[in-house]
Formats: sequence, C-alpha cells, structure tokens
Amino acid sequence: MVKSKTRSQNLKRVFILAGEPSGDRLAADLMAGLKLYFPTIEIHGVGGPLMVKEGLKVVYPYDELAIMGLFEVLKHYRHLVRLKNSIAHTIIRENYDLVITVDSQDFSIRLAKELKVHKFSQPIIHYVLPTVWAWRANRITKVKQFYDHILYLFPFEKEILDQNAISGSFVGHPITRLCQITPKDYNTVIKSMGIDLDQDILLILPGSRKSEFKRSVPVFSATVNKVLNAHPRFQPVVVLAPNIVEYSNQFTEQWSSSIKFFDPRLISSRQFDQYKMALFCTSKIALAMSGSVSLELAASQTPMVIGYDFDNWFTRQIIKRMLLINTVTLVNLVSHSHSVPECLGTDFNSTQLSEELKKLIESQTCYQKQLDSFKIVMEKLAFPMSDINYPAAEAIYQHCVNQDSG
Repeated sequence: MVKSKTRSQNLKRVFILAGEPSGDRLAADLMAGLKLYFPTIEIHGVGGPLMVKEGLKVVYPYDELAIMGLFEVLKHYRHLVRLKNSIAHTIIRENYDLVITVDSQDFSIRLAKELKVHKFSQPIIHYVLPTVWAWRANRITKVKQFYDHILYLFPFEKEILDQNAISGSFVGHPITRLCQITPKDYNTVIKSMGIDLDQDILLILPGSRKSEFKRSVPVFSATVNKVLNAHPRFQPVVVLAPNIVEYSNQFTEQWSSSIKFFDPRLISSRQFDQYKMALFCTSKIALAMSGSVSLELAASQTPMVIGYDFDNWFTRQIIKRMLLINTVTLVNLVSHSHSVPECLGTDFNSTQLSEELKKLIESQTCYQKQLDSFKIVMEKLAFPMSDINYPAAEAIYQHCVNQDSG
C-alpha cells in the first residue's frame, strides 16, 4: 500500500527510457508505483513488453539499445547518435515534466548530456547507478553533471554518491519483492514441459541479448554434454528471454537433443515471470551468462556457475585492464564473497564451465556456501521499510515534493 499523503499534482507527463530486459523489469515496477502516486500520469518513452503492459506509450523501439562491448558499440555508433539526438529532440519538444533513464548506462548518460546541453530545465533522474565502482570510475563526474537524482540498488553505492555530493536514494532491489511461488506453479511448469519429477534440473540461461546468445550457445551446449556424461540424472532446460526467442530459432540444431526449452510464446506475458521463477526455484543448479540474472537465481535459492566473454578480443583486453573489482557477479559483490564461480574471457569454455558445475554437484560444501551467500544478498538488497511496496516511486515522489517546496 502507498502511504496516505497529499499527492503532488505537478507530475503529469513523464518520459522513461529502458534499453534492455533488466531495465524493462525495473522500469515496469517503477511505473506501477508511479501510477499509484500520480493517478493521472501519462508515461511515454522507450521500453519493452513489461513496460508496455504497464501502459507505456512507446515512442521508439527499445531493442536497438541492447549493445554490449566497446567495439560492438562503435559498429553502431552513428545509428546510436542519431537515435539519441532524435529522442532528445522529442523530449525537448514535448517538454515532459520528468525524464527517467533506467540502466543502459552509456546511452542514458549521453542522452542526459544532450538534454542539459540544450538547456532542458526539467529534472532528469537515473535509475541504477552506473558501475563506477567496477570500471571507468571517471563516469561519476558525468553522473554529477548531467543527472539531478540517482536511484541506486546497492547499499555500498551510498558512499560513492556522498563522496561526490550527488543526490540519491537507496531503493533496494525489486528482486527481493518477488511474488510467492506455490506448489501449483511448480507442478504446472514441470508438467507442461514434460519433465520427470525424479530428475534434477540444470537451468541454462544463455543471455537476453543477441550477441550474448550467439556466443553462449556453442559453449553452453558443449558444457551440458560434458556434465550429462558425468551426471546423467540431470535434465537441462534452456530459458529463452521473450526478446530473443525468434532469433534463437537459427541455433536450434546446436543444442543437444536432450535439452528442453522454456518458451515464452507458449504462455501469456502475465504468466511468464511467475512460471519462470517457479522453474528457477525448482532447479537444482544453473549455468548463466553474467548479469542481473544472478540476483534472480539468488532469490530463488538456485546455486550457479557464471560465464561471460565479449565477441571482440580488443574489447576483452581493454575492459580487463580497466576493471576495478575482482569479480563481476553481483552475488559475489554484494555478499563480499567468491561463492559463485566465474568463467570469464579465455576461461569461458566448456571444459572450465563443466568442471565448475560438476564441483557444485559433487561438493555439498560449495553448494551450501552459495546458499549462505544468497541469504546475505537478499538481506542487503531489501528496502528497509516493509510498508512501502514501490520504493523507487516513493523516492521520485519525495524528490518531486522537495522540488515543489524548494
């Protein structure tokens, strides 16, 4: 429930931008809260299916922004510049009351800069602090220069914002507020996929971007075959992200014939997240590309092995030299542990990945160590006030109130 309060009436038209599935989820949750705080609000922008479901009036397609890697971005540089300029022109012309950019760090900060250069006078809020604590720390100067307020997910980010005198609000992570999964949900998913209840599920999460998916399929498929040779009781299940499912068809023959697919086309969008989480919760272990999915697995208490590599050698070398941290997995970062094994760069191969998975299967100590770290992560990422269901929307409401009173 939203706390009873005098609601601000000045926020009527908002522009929200999210350029990838993780941002789509965050922004959709934010939109649900904003509609409670500002009942007459109109929300326009760039977003995916979850945001559209919440009532987003789409201005530009969002999948054009999901590009990773320095050289990968360079290949699409001109298009991204044109897109950024076009979006900025629309925002300025329509003079939205508020602009909210969600994740998509590089594109978002360039858009915010473009708006500031053209003297856009309304507040610009960014949701998810750019990973200045991981690499490219100099971006914090741009954050301070181009954003009016930051909504941040991780408690350790407060110190960074305070040190740089940047206005921000800790909003926790929506992953800690996932809906409860019932035995009926488990049974529905397992039955619909024809999985034997006696089998243990090896969950495979090959990424939600086309570039990630293309890189992961041959490596993950070979990894699964090696694990099954040692532990044939496992049933591998690939989870296809809604935005990647059509693209995935061209890779079908590369997967082992024993693999089953969790296909979002077979269920409604309303059921997808609930059934996906039910599948996560009932899985024994998972193999995943690095990203926010590690937090979903932690929330579902599913131990994992993480892999990642860029498809460009130069990108890999540059990022390797610029990294400020010794782990890229969010679970490890938040729990201050290395409980989740990572196979990155040259270690992103079926031999390394399969060995880590077999170790997880065969060692109860390794398995339990991850479960213990998941508990720490969920406690740290939870918003401290249990009576506020939409902390990000609450933070924006409070920011608007402070702007009004100022």
